[in-house]
Amino acid sequence: MTGARHRLSFLLLAWIGSTDTAPSSSAVPLKGYQWTQVLPFGSGAFPERWTPGRVPLALKPVAGPDNRLWMVGGRGVWSSPDGIQWDRLQTELPWGDRVGAVTVFFRGELWTLGGEERSIRKNDVHHSPDGVQWSAAPAPPWSPRRWHAAAVYRDRLWVLGGLDSRSRNDVWSTTDGVSWRQVSIRAPWTPRGGHAVVVWRQQLCVVGGGLGSQGMNDVWCSTDGKAWSRLTARADWTPRIFAGVAVIDDRLWVFGGSGIRSGGDGTWLNDVWVSRDGERWERQAEQAPWSPRAPEYCTVFRDKLWIFGGKGLEANGKGGFADDVWTLTKVP
Repeated sequence: MTGARHRLSFLLLAWIGSTDTAPSSSAVPLKGYQWTQVLPFGSGAFPERWTPGRVPLALKPVAGPDNRLWMVGGRGVWSSPDGIQWDRLQTELPWGDRVGAVTVFFRGELWTLGGEERSIRKNDVHHSPDGVQWSAAPAPPWSPRRWHAAAVYRDRLWVLGGLDSRSRNDVWSTTDGVSWRQVSIRAPWTPRGGHAVVVWRQQLCVVGGGLGSQGMNDVWCSTDGKAWSRLTARADWTPRIFAGVAVIDDRLWVFGGSGIRSGGDGTWLNDVWVSRDGERWERQAEQAPWSPRAPEYCTVFRDKLWIFGGKGLEANGKGGFADDVWTLTKVP
């Protein structure tokens, strides 16, 4: 492995330990929903080895300009009209090859925030209207960090938690990407990284994540980023980091990720859970048809949930990085 892929693998394994879960051999149908493997194993490539016809790996997709999916990394910018065919638009970017950065679509532009480059954490902010021309915003007041979460909510860009020299539970927001306000120095949810933040039912919601070797399965929501309500302290799904989290049909979904057990021994997961209120959860699948993995590289695009690979188990059942593509759609 080279570049960001090597550092991603090293950092993940250092945090969560080894893998010992075997992939599911049978598809488990969801009630009213269907998983479809739209691209098989062997369809993806890491940014440094990407070639036309492949899907970029280890980059979280974002629905952005021109109603396309976008992936932004230190080694390029890719976009796709359909999630299957990808074009590389840019290779030279003003930041280095880093891990743990976050990209969002805000005020008609792509924004990339923070991350870690060569073991040095960053808090720089860059934005672009087309993925080709990038501008640097003034350095924000939040500390350099990786594995934080970001979201767009109520016309503001939000940064929540993450890891600098320690795990954080601070909350920041901006209306323009330039002037930042610290909404909360210490939110009531435990400091964490590897968590997800989604907008659900007109609220900003923090889901899961981890602190050291301790995984989490709580859900917190807020309408202002300062006052938070805990919907559940211990959801029915096991504690996990880098899970897939999405809002589909006004329901909150949690799927896959890496469970953390005592002693730092991690396991990859492929269970699927759904909730109407964030408190009571229904297990939609004990084992989804995709191999156990951390499906954080997911998004909702054109009425489908998309999963683009994820660190976990490959087709041979060994630890690695899955490079297939799956969608979840609602069926009659």
